[in-house]
Amino acid sequence: MLAIKERITKLLEQLNVGIYEKEEVLALALLSSIPGEGIFLLGPPGVAKSLIARRLNTLIKMLKCLNISIGEGHQYAVNFVRHNSAERG
Repeated sequence: MLAIKERITKLLEQLNVGIYEKEEVLALALLSSIPGEGIFLLGPPGVAKSLIARRLNTLIKMLKCLNISIGEGHQYAVNFVRHNSAERG
């Protein structure tokens, strides 16, 4: 079984697919969601704020429906990102 740090790292790798130069923002957003806190994304139009929020929100909803903690959800993130990539491609 993977340690929590490795699980979160794998989740972040999958959440970053198709989003460029936003690794730190995604990491902070994911980490703030673990204890149930919010994050405010501020920036000009076109810098992936909505994409980040939607991707993270969908992942969290999916994990809640499956009753899986974020630390256990790296494989579900892989499937989630593949599904979203297929819709766009």
